[in-house]
Amino acid sequence: MIACQECGHNNPESAQRCESCGAPLGPALYRECPACGALNAAERSTCSRCLAPLTAPPSGADASESASDSSFTQDEPTAGAPQEDDPLADLEGLLPPAAVPDPVSQPSRFASHESSEAERDDAALLHRIATEPAPLGQVRREDAPTGRERMPDGIRWLLYLLVLLAALAPLITGNRGQQWESPRPQTLLLAEAVADIAPGERVLVAFDYAPGYGGELDPLAERVLTDLARRGAVLVAISTRPEGVGLARQVLGRVATFAPDYRYGANYVILGYLPGAERGLRLATQDLAAILPHDDVLQMPWEQLPAMQGIGTLNDFEATLLLTDDGNSARRWIEQVGTQVDTPTYALATARIEPLLIPYQQSGQLAALVGGVYGALEYPLEDAPERHDLHSTDGYLALLGVFFLAAVLANVVPWRMHQN
Repeated sequence: MIACQECGHNNPESAQRCESCGAPLGPALYRECPACGALNAAERSTCSRCLAPLTAPPSGADASESASDSSFTQDEPTAGAPQEDDPLADLEGLLPPAAVPDPVSQPSRFASHESSEAERDDAALLHRIATEPAPLGQVRREDAPTGRERMPDGIRWLLYLLVLLAALAPLITGNRGQQWESPRPQTLLLAEAVADIAPGERVLVAFDYAPGYGGELDPLAERVLTDLARRGAVLVAISTRPEGVGLARQVLGRVATFAPDYRYGANYVILGYLPGAERGLRLATQDLAAILPHDDVLQMPWEQLPAMQGIGTLNDFEATLLLTDDGNSARRWIEQVGTQVDTPTYALATARIEPLLIPYQQSGQLAALVGGVYGALEYPLEDAPERHDLHSTDGYLALLGVFFLAAVLANVVPWRMHQN
């Protein structure tokens, strides 16, 4: 094919003028490569891109006829026709062009090879997976045997029975294992401080914990306050949380049932809710009657309550007993009250915040720190109130024995079965 220089139309090799615009095709002959479609000069015999052979130009009579019919010769090109100069004509010592293999004659990259037996098996398995219909029923799974010896059913049922007996151990033994428990030093320190309080001395009790932690702190509070009540101490309850007032009424009401002749107004008083957080505690160290002029139960002025005679500030109490489940609340009492008064502060805290208060106890800002989880069990008190917690020493000891027996049987029985 010959491409017209004027309009780009492709003409056959025998054409002298463009079939589309009529322009002569003699001055600029371009041949289209039959392999890749690239345009090449007329004198080239191979394609400049892929080196494929090009169709030879017309010769003999066709060439002379072409020369006579045209209005120009090759020696005298038409004005405006592009001159084709070889840019490498004057250069010497050039390397010869490298032979580029014909891509058509090269062997294919995807030549087939003989499949191995493993490849044929994989192909057959893939075909079966792709074409096999899914089962409509439930597929039954067969587990391979593990080779482990199973414990006999009789021994397993024996262990179940022993666990049940461990849970019922406190009902059978009467919790006699409690006498084996040894109180911690902090619990003994609190018990000694309570024993040093003389009859008639006033103790400030702060109920600063939520009702949700009553199951943890109520048993400990009842034991310590019952011990104080039996020794004749006057208890004055206060709270920096609104819900703490209701807790004070419940706990002190139960304490009054274990201490004969322990009456409200004469032996214990509930002042109520102390607002203001840090500011309220700081003002209470200066003038407690100005913030809480009436008690919470009878709504009477202080001068009418025998238990409050001689009380003006928080510094007039012999000791402060803080029951808390919040580290920030404990910090406020220690920083705002403990630094302003000379009375010792004893903290009864939940297990969650007990580690946070250990630095205050180690620095001496807390006279004693007792956790509510174990404190109720360790605190020494004769004729203690009935417990409301689920802790039982006998139950834990029995369960520990069951675990030890199960560990022995789990190792000995399979070994004996394997030997037999």
